[in-house]
Amino acid sequence: MNLIDIINKSDIALIEGESKLGKLTFALYAYSQNEKIEKITILSSIQKKLMQKRLQSIKNLNDKNINRILENIEFLCLKENWLEIKASYGFDFIYEDLERIIRNTNCDALILHRPDLMFSKTEYDLARLFLEKFIEIANNNGKKIFITSDTGHFITRFLENYTDISLQMIKKENAREIIIKHSLYPVSSNSYEFIFKNNSFILSNDTNNNTKSPVSKNDMLIISQNNRFRKIHTYIFDRYFNIDFASNLSEVIKKIENKPEIIIYQDIENIPEFDICSTVKKLSPNSSIIFISNKDYIRTEDKIDAIQAKCYEVFSKNFNIEEYILTIEKLSNNFFYSNKLKLLPPQKIATNYENFCKSIKSLYNERIFFSVVESTEFKDEITNKLRTHDIVYKKDDFIYLCLVNVTKEMFEKNIKEKFNLTDEYHFIEAIEWDGKC
Repeated sequence: MNLIDIINKSDIALIEGESKLGKLTFALYAYSQNEKIEKITILSSIQKKLMQKRLQSIKNLNDKNINRILENIEFLCLKENWLEIKASYGFDFIYEDLERIIRNTNCDALILHRPDLMFSKTEYDLARLFLEKFIEIANNNGKKIFITSDTGHFITRFLENYTDISLQMIKKENAREIIIKHSLYPVSSNSYEFIFKNNSFILSNDTNNNTKSPVSKNDMLIISQNNRFRKIHTYIFDRYFNIDFASNLSEVIKKIENKPEIIIYQDIENIPEFDICSTVKKLSPNSSIIFISNKDYIRTEDKIDAIQAKCYEVFSKNFNIEEYILTIEKLSNNFFYSNKLKLLPPQKIATNYENFCKSIKSLYNERIFFSVVESTEFKDEITNKLRTHDIVYKKDDFIYLCLVNVTKEMFEKNIKEKFNLTDEYHFIEAIEWDGKC
């Protein structure tokens, strides 16, 4: 999916960069590529006269798509005595006006331009409350949001929890580079060049050599009688490996003749641990074996036995799925999973249930492993206990969690106790998810 497609699908987008790089211009350009967006309202912290001048400068460039938007644009700016008003009344007075403006404005999308100018370094809590309120009101009224900010301001780190896509603009000679920092949706390129040429803005990823030759698929043989184990591997690896299965010794001997590069072995037919490795290595000496032990923990002695049996790696039966996938990535030199994880938003706070479901669907479509937990027992401080990439949505007495790279075993062994849960919760893994929330 390219950058404009992602922005069109996103409810909230963020772009940061140094001052006067063209962040507002890019936001207008991105919205101008969506034929469904006819009218935009800009809420700006910049004074009205300066804002008029900036919009006129953009209009004078004569990009026909942006000018289509500018012909029907509305913008509202902070008053010149804003700092005095803030000192006297705080932010409470602005919420009613904000809700009235967003509710009554007949626009398809909003641009919140430079909210970082509204807050000093000591006003983190005020910024958080204001932005949460803004996002809530905009979402309740069905408005798409694009937010611009200077690089390094604390609101950018806070807003990344809410955005579907976060971008950074960097100055280049005769151009601007747009880097995707985080994205809820899969991206075809991590970097784009934004240039103005022949009275038109152009967004291109050709100059960054992001087009790569397709990675050839390695052959992977899964030796297991466990149906859930098979489903997990199909879910995660099927798009990137040629997967085959064997459930008994005769099938193993037959299918090893194909010389698969990677063999995953989980205990079958009560064969003594590591004995199967000798058989495999005799039939296919170049195959790399990953051994899944039937033990809860892997001791030093187990690792020594695995090395002597010529296994590439050994894991306990309750292995950490992220470490396990990384091992296979290193073995195959194909970092398909880690690269997707790096672009996921940090801990995401879903603004509504539809947004929560959309996030889960994106993980599922990308075959990133997750588990969903629904409970009434979680406390308010739950967000402080979540990890990077986890998603949370609260509604009334219910809380919904999407835990990335968490299996049922990991949840039962570690996370359940961490959240002080009893058995009053509903739990489902990615391999059981049917696409519905």
